Amino acid sequence: MHSALAFDTYSYVRKLRDAGMDEEQAVIQTEALVDLVEHRLASKHDVAALRRDMEAMDAKITALDTKLDAKITALDTKLDAKITALDTKITDILKWTAGIFAAQTALIIG
Repeated sequence: MHSALAFDTYSYVRKLRDAGMDEEQAVIQTEALVDLVEHRLASKHDVAALRRDMEAMDAKITALDTKLDAKITALDTKLDAKITALDTKITDILKWTAGIFAAQTALIIG
């Protein structure tokens, strides 16, 4: 959304004409300049609107980052618990295997 251009086109054409430019060329150049300013350059309002949009987007990104950190922490906690449980099971299996091995050795020797 552009704000209205405060540009005196008649005065600009007159300055170009007074500087020696053909009036038709001065009018064409003025129209081209007005088109450029109105349709291709950002106004202060455009920049302010873009800044607001970027700040809103930054807030959304921050919120998503916070949610993602919380989910990663929760998954990390679950993974640690599963690793601990698995480590306990492996330790129990090793103790059981060592007990069986000791019992077999005693039977063979005895």
